[in-house]
Amino acid sequence: MQTVFLKDLVSAVAPTNPYSFVNYLVKHKKFYRFLTSRLRTVSREEFSDYLRWAAEDMNNLYFSHTVENIDFDKKRRLFLVQTSQGEYFARNICLGTGKQPYLPPCVKHMTQSCFHASEMNLRRPDLSGKRITVVGGGQSGADLFLNALRGEWGEAAEINWVSRRNNFNALDEAAFADEYFTPEYISGFSG
Repeated sequence: MQTVFLKDLVSAVAPTNPYSFVNYLVKHKKFYRFLTSRLRTVSREEFSDYLRWAAEDMNNLYFSHTVENIDFDKKRRLFLVQTSQGEYFARNICLGTGKQPYLPPCVKHMTQSCFHASEMNLRRPDLSGKRITVVGGGQSGADLFLNALRGEWGEAAEINWVSRRNNFNALDEAAFADEYFTPEYISGFSG
């Protein structure tokens, strides 16, 4: 992950908020280790742990609820969310649909040599001297390509990167991606 740690859940609008990444580091006794590492960015695992830590302390987050219907109540100016566990009203909705790894039918029988990016850390294949192809132009494809190029799993003889898109998605730290965190950009969505 290439995200600077200050782009957490709250720091841009409330730096002293108890849900800041810095507070997470303090609470988990990791602050000084992080400070002396001189890292500007955070690993996906660390950021995921931070998000889990923040979510565990909030009583208005619901996970693993099957959403059956969403309507907007114009009078109340709220969403009515009907789930398998009940009904909820909300001003805002954030849906996590989960990820289902997708492999095209033509490669499903090639389980040893062709697999989804989500399996890479479990398999940790030895790519030394092999010709490999990364399929997909998104963030995961970019991460796999970069790590393969750096020899994370051995030095490959050849690395190809293909995508059905006509471009490759920018990494999280691209200049325009930084604009997502500015008040001006956010106000364009919130009015």
